[in-house]
Amino acid sequence: MAILNARPVDSPEPEAGPAVEVTPAEVVLRESGGAVRWRHAFAPPSATTSIARGSGWLSANGEHVWVFRPDEMLGRGEGDGWLVLSASDGQLVAEVPLPTVGQGAGHLPHPDGVRVLLDVGEGQDGTCLFLGRLDGTTLEVHAYPWTDRVASGFSPDGSAFMTVDHDQNDAAFHVFPSGDRTRTVELDDLPPPETDEDVDLVFGWGGGYLDGTRAVVIVEQHTDEDETRAFHVLDLTTGAVLGRLAVPEDAYDIELPGDGTWIVRDEDGRPSRWALA
Repeated sequence: MAILNARPVDSPEPEAGPAVEVTPAEVVLRESGGAVRWRHAFAPPSATTSIARGSGWLSANGEHVWVFRPDEMLGRGEGDGWLVLSASDGQLVAEVPLPTVGQGAGHLPHPDGVRVLLDVGEGQDGTCLFLGRLDGTTLEVHAYPWTDRVASGFSPDGSAFMTVDHDQNDAAFHVFPSGDRTRTVELDDLPPPETDEDVDLVFGWGGGYLDGTRAVVIVEQHTDEDETRAFHVLDLTTGAVLGRLAVPEDAYDIELPGDGTWIVRDEDGRPSRWALA
């Protein structure tokens, strides 16, 4: 499959804003210069060692901090917690218990800036996906009926979203918010790797929407000595594979703003932005 021609695009690095840090014991919001705005403490964890990690996301309007708190694996009780804090002072605005035993989670904000997907990973037990919306001091939560889908991204207009099978067997596209599936992509739908070596292929947990009609699906290529990734561009209208993006094969993922460009970061975190020629 041909590599698609690409050209670099000038794009200024966004100004640094406040950063959310989540530890087993607390949430910290730091200003762009590093100063602490506030700390929000959790109940002390009783587990002295755990792979569980919390995560946080500062809303686009800067008003709230959304937090996943992994409680069960840290010995704080059954299940985990999903919290919304005030970004101004760290006070609790809303909290909902989750029926998960999470090792970690990621927040995926909807383009409307109001709704958020939370993807809770439970290791070998799979992944649970929740949709949250803050209404005043109430966190409304809808649980999708899956334990095997990892969220990758929203379409630019927010009408659809992409997931990857937890066991990395396929990628799928869904109507938002219902979750109804509109298209599934399997490995047989994609070009085979251009190599004579024995290769194990699986979908990568990543990719997303290049723009409103095209998406990027990642295929990991494993050999006895190496692991590379191919970034395939899919036409969502026809299902046709248009080609591959010129992305370094060792890149784990790319950032997709949804405007037809993609961002690659080098090993030092420096970004470069690209568009199809």
